Amino acid sequence: MVKLILLDVPLEGGAVLHSGGITYALTFKKTYYKVLSYEMVNNWLIKSFRELGLNLQYGNLRKSSIKTNCFGTSLISDLVDQDGFKRIGSAQFRKKGAFLQHGEIQTNPSRDLWFKLFKEEAPPKVNLKQTNDEIVQHLRNSFLKNKSNINFKNIAIDNKK
Repeated sequence: MVKLILLDVPLEGGAVLHSGGITYALTFKKTYYKVLSYEMVNNWLIKSFRELGLNLQYGNLRKSSIKTNCFGTSLISDLVDQDGFKRIGSAQFRKKGAFLQHGEIQTNPSRDLWFKLFKEEAPPKVNLKQTNDEIVQHLRNSFLKNKSNINFKNIAIDNKK
């Protein structure tokens, strides 16, 4: 299954192709996470992917003009690999002391579809020697292990194809 999310939000971002990657969403109710949420989630992702053999770091731009392709720019809230390819992009919605962080992890984007939509080359496939299902399981286990001080009411991770 291929999902294309088109955002019609001025000065915020561009299209995200959900094909060959992993989409995630996290929600928290505690106000504490309102300030540190990007940092907390990104540090978990950095650590988890390092364990799998992929070194990620924060992007370098504070603000950016709109790109057709969300993955064409790497803001400080995004994560890029050692070759400078943006691998994880996310967005947040905050309301009344809670937040939702939704993101896409580019592991093996469709080269043909990417070029057809964005008129540019897709990032290369991430070579982790694991399937997306295995990566999702690792991320889930890593989150539960590293955030054991958080009281979870519901955990649902699904890698829809």
